Amino acid sequence: MASGALDLAVAFVLGALVGAAEIVSRYRDNPREALWSWAAFLYVALNGTASLVALALLWVFSVTFGLTDDTQLQWTRVLAAGVSAMTLFRTALFFVKVGNQEIGIGPAGFIQILLAATDRSIDRRLGKQRLKIVGPIMDGLTLPVTEVSLPLVCLASQQNLSAADQNQLASDIASVKNSAAADNAKVDAIGLKLLNFFGEDVLRAAVARVRGIDSTLELLAAATVASQKSK
Repeated sequence: MASGALDLAVAFVLGALVGAAEIVSRYRDNPREALWSWAAFLYVALNGTASLVALALLWVFSVTFGLTDDTQLQWTRVLAAGVSAMTLFRTALFFVKVGNQEIGIGPAGFIQILLAATDRSIDRRLGKQRLKIVGPIMDGLTLPVTEVSLPLVCLASQQNLSAADQNQLASDIASVKNSAAADNAKVDAIGLKLLNFFGEDVLRAAVARVRGIDSTLELLAAATVASQKSK
């Protein structure tokens, strides 16, 4: 394979990997399913294509990065194009506020619109699966256990969950708790929040652990009611 073709191939693969990594980071609960969609495929392909364009521009404008060694220059261009292309194309000439959202005018605007469309497409695909998964898992759990014990067990199972993610999860759960929804809807909603952060396997294992706590609370509540009636 000629050197130029090899450079283009490597740049495209690097760009595609950057796009795939972004999709995975946005859908941590089920990254495989998120990637297995036409929307994700197109976004990944766009990232790879952007790297090809960036590499071509580096060639056209003879960008050398101050390097004189041909081999070093060749791979520096490839790495720069492959890894940094989407950062370059996300720059905006200026921003226009539409409603409550700022839209970048320039390459950034196109990327922003495409990413939003990708997110909507993947969310629709995964949303139905999430609901099918969470319903049977959370069935029968009471709200007190769901909003206190279950998040605690899920968090304790993780060693590397960032402080930012923990704060976001706490905020999400608090928002559900403070809503006016019915208790069963809150149970499912908290289950969906936990599924997003921890995935199906961890959620299933955590629910299995707290069901015993839930049963104990029900027995205590029943005993309390019986005791009050006997007085």
